[in-house]
Amino acid sequence: MISKSANERKNKTGIKEKSKIELIVLLLSILIFSLPFFKGLFFTREILITHIVSFTLSILYLANKTLKREKISFDNGVDYIGLFFIIVYLLPIVFGKWANLRDAIGITLRYVNCFIIYLMVKDYVRDEKCKDWVLNVLIASGVTTAGIGILGAAGYVQLQDVVLSNRMASTFQYPNTLAAFMMTLLFITLGKLYSTDKLWQKIVYAVSGFIMLFVFVFTYSRGAWLLLPIFVLLYMLALAKEKKVQTILYFIVALIPIILLLQPITKNLLEADGNKSQGLLYTFLAIGIFTGPYILIDKMFTRIKETQYKYIYISLTSLMLGVVGLLLLAFNATEPLTFDNYGLTENRTNQIQRVVHTVQPDEEYLLKLNLEAATENERQWPWRVRVMSIGATGEAQMIAEQLGEIEQASEIEIPFQTLAETKKLQIYLTNTYSDTKVTFNAVELINIADESIKNINLHYKYIPESFITRLNNINMQDNSSSARLTFYKDGFSMFKDHMVLGAGGGAWKGLYRQYQSEIYDSTEAHNYFIQTMVEVGSLGIILLFLMIGCIVVTGFKAVKEKDTRNISMTIAILSLLAHSVLDFNFSYLSILILLWVFLGMLPQIDLPHQIKREGFARKIHPLLLVAVVIPIIFFTGFLYIGNASAREAAAYFKSGHSQEGVVAFDRAVKADPFDATYRIDMAQILRNISQQNQNQQLLLEAEEHLKKAIQYAPYNDLILSQAALHYLNVGQFDEALPYADKVIEVAPAVANSYEIKTEIYNAVARYYLENNNKKQALETYSSILEVVNEIRIANNKTQNKKLILTDKTIDQLNVARYHVDEKDREIQDINKIFYFALDTDENGLTDNWKVYNYKDANIITEVADDGIKISNTGAGTGFIYSTNFELKPSTKYKMELKLNSTIDEDFAVIKVISRNGKTTQFAQKLDMGMAAKNAFAYEFETSEEIQSGDQYIRIDHLGNSEKSIDINRLILLESKP
Repeated sequence: MISKSANERKNKTGIKEKSKIELIVLLLSILIFSLPFFKGLFFTREILITHIVSFTLSILYLANKTLKREKISFDNGVDYIGLFFIIVYLLPIVFGKWANLRDAIGITLRYVNCFIIYLMVKDYVRDEKCKDWVLNVLIASGVTTAGIGILGAAGYVQLQDVVLSNRMASTFQYPNTLAAFMMTLLFITLGKLYSTDKLWQKIVYAVSGFIMLFVFVFTYSRGAWLLLPIFVLLYMLALAKEKKVQTILYFIVALIPIILLLQPITKNLLEADGNKSQGLLYTFLAIGIFTGPYILIDKMFTRIKETQYKYIYISLTSLMLGVVGLLLLAFNATEPLTFDNYGLTENRTNQIQRVVHTVQPDEEYLLKLNLEAATENERQWPWRVRVMSIGATGEAQMIAEQLGEIEQASEIEIPFQTLAETKKLQIYLTNTYSDTKVTFNAVELINIADESIKNINLHYKYIPESFITRLNNINMQDNSSSARLTFYKDGFSMFKDHMVLGAGGGAWKGLYRQYQSEIYDSTEAHNYFIQTMVEVGSLGIILLFLMIGCIVVTGFKAVKEKDTRNISMTIAILSLLAHSVLDFNFSYLSILILLWVFLGMLPQIDLPHQIKREGFARKIHPLLLVAVVIPIIFFTGFLYIGNASAREAAAYFKSGHSQEGVVAFDRAVKADPFDATYRIDMAQILRNISQQNQNQQLLLEAEEHLKKAIQYAPYNDLILSQAALHYLNVGQFDEALPYADKVIEVAPAVANSYEIKTEIYNAVARYYLENNNKKQALETYSSILEVVNEIRIANNKTQNKKLILTDKTIDQLNVARYHVDEKDREIQDINKIFYFALDTDENGLTDNWKVYNYKDANIITEVADDGIKISNTGAGTGFIYSTNFELKPSTKYKMELKLNSTIDEDFAVIKVISRNGKTTQFAQKLDMGMAAKNAFAYEFETSEEIQSGDQYIRIDHLGNSEKSIDINRLILLESKP
């Protein structure tokens, strides 16, 4: 017989164990709740802190399991998928297949963190109360994130980038991921709403869902807008009959106030000059408009019997038709468009964009405008209209433009012709300058048969302009969509070269510059599946699809059992994964953890009996995991010290405390030796110190850091650039030049790659010249000119955008060509050299020169191997002009201009223009009487008030002549007394 005291001791022990469990669950809940609030855990510092916190929490969890003499069960598919994800991310590290070692380590730690959290959630949510608690914590986190977004937009919460370009971003600082987060938790909230009978809980969940839907709409995330209706439909198909009706009712009641108040909320809450307090009041009004009717409808719904459902369907159909009618009214209620900049002291751009799809290629059209314009400034136009042709792949080309004039009729006609590749038109109506005003009363597109093609909607009464702009661009040819398709194409190319193991965590960031088939700059793949393929190859993508298979099987089981909560979780997870096909949500650690929290809460799929018999269903002693996690905590702690020390060093250098900065950087490298950026910075610091102190040992240490940096990030063009510059600075040209070549190899579509190579090769060539090694110098200069072919090869790989070379690259190429062409002439005091045959993008115009046509002018350019031919088939003046360069004030210059053929008419003018001070610094008509062998020589002096750096060359063709100017080169030299 058990004594009374023994029972008391047993009860006390149980209470203590329960309190421990409750403490760990509370700490875990706090961690889950706070996930979105630290920039969504996108940046390294916040990620490392989260790792330390969650790993420490897991030690408490494992200690508690040990004290209870319980083991960790591995008995279902998701358990092993989570474990194998860690293993496949470790494999590229183990076998040295990484694109960037530090990133590979960082992403592996993320999956370790997610798996640890998954194990804790899975264990505790076996208790249904605990599962409800975690779901409520997630909903609270979602509502808080939405609330911060609303209050931040209203100015009551000071948060960086809470609103981006009139789009709500909240704590994520990125609207698309906020939209995915809101959409995911909306389904969780609906699941809780349908699982309770208590009115107050229904109100709380209903309002919570409305707030998240409200913020979702104002993220203006087009991908999420497209996905939500699809997953709502799937959700309704999966739910029981009465829940289907509730879902339809919920969205109808929720959308009505959002539609009604869309315009004033956008105008006041999201626009920079809006009345924020009024915008917040409109938000509360929307919540109120939703809440009242929802309570009434819910009460009515609870009293309706199943036999009366046909009346519900009739009512729902009427309501839905009413909502559709409301939307049609909103999208068709337009009025004249007014842009008013009167009374402003600074310019402000007002603009709308309209898309017209109903056009044919290579056909004439007329854009008819009815407008009223006014201006106080006679030098500035009050309005501008531009018509852009959009091709199949999204490339844009202007085909018509007209600027408003002061004395102009109210009826304007703009004729234009579409291009052979035109698929649609984008029409822009713009007003920019202060003290100008324009009202567009009507804009109509007419074809050659005088048939109206489109009446352009101007100002929408009830729909915000930002909303219209986002809707207009929902297609596969807009810049965002076409860019993503390019990312996916390039990602598959990376995958093919790293098919088995992948290239390690963060591989997209490390490799994309080497594989990119278009000009873009994105360190994110914008697709979780592509990212996984690149990082962990075939093994990883198989695991990902197995995980989705487990989710789908669980979903079908929930549908069969009519388990609303699990149906909601399944749809939530699938919607999150679907949106992650379009964006980089899982680059936010918070979203990746959210996924694994959901996986931990889903009913587990048992392993097949045969697999269990083979010993895969195991129970692991918690101390075994403790032995793994404790070293990880210390390792993560060192990584955090490295990150903190690097930030500290940067602050020291910024404030001029260099010595302290060196110490801090040294500490950063020791704490996190795998970060290549720390290594390369340390190498540069040590090299500078060694050159100042003539300390050879420090130079050797710098080189060691440099080699480690290249080893850890072998495809990083910035690190390779630093390596090339390092060896150039220490005079090791045989090392510097191959690294300069390597920069272009790993980043051929980056303009700066060519600047680095030409700069280093030019520096080496100058060294040879200064040391009287002219033969070696000329060979090096000839190597520089090979860069032109490398640039052309890179441009030929891109279909749309071409490389725009930096002015410095062009200067280096021109200097090299001058040396090769003029072997026997010394370069002295040359300020600027232009060789007009440089046309790497093969657009018929010298690189970084532009064309401008005055009225009735039509400049045509053609680039050949010996220069550029400039013609003008129009009657007015047109010209080509260079980018800005530097001329000093009050300085004498010589100009040498070489033509390829003679000019026997006065139709060409060469000018030197300054954008500040006196505009025209030099102007001269080209007269062959002043030329010697097609070469002109002029002298001029700059005015004293100009500021150096805003000058450019302009070559005019005056028109009214069938002749052309054929220019070989132009040189500016500073005259010496």
